[in-house]
Amino acid sequence: MASGPFVCLAVIPVIVFLFVELIIFRTPLYTGVLNVPHELDSEVTIIRDDMAVPTIKASSINDAAFAEGVLHGQERLWQIDVLRKLMAGRLAEWVGEAVVPIDKFNRLLGFKQVCEQDLTMVKPQTIKLLEAYAAGINYASETFRLP
Repeated sequence: MASGPFVCLAVIPVIVFLFVELIIFRTPLYTGVLNVPHELDSEVTIIRDDMAVPTIKASSINDAAFAEGVLHGQERLWQIDVLRKLMAGRLAEWVGEAVVPIDKFNRLLGFKQVCEQDLTMVKPQTIKLLEAYAAGINYASETFRLP
């Protein structure tokens, strides 16, 4: 069974591939206008400064959460997906046998079950924000060329 440095050696090529694929070939939209089918309260503007740092202008917090989801979806979808698989103990499905010990450990800790249980205690208005954010991520994953 692989452990320690061998797991790292197996994961490093995957990380390098992801970096090259995602950084070089998958650039987020920095200019332009999107006509979003998602129901927004009013117009949302995302302005980027000279360093491409975004600023969201929205009339409601739900619209801002949607816009934040779009930004994260177009720039960080790969990271969201990797972390989701990691915390659920399902990374080996994607990376391979080398990370099975990590998956077993994370399943033992039960992150997924804890998150599902915690979600039952969240206030309804917070659920609406999370749903708007997730809708933004989903919109980005369906609209842009992403992994």
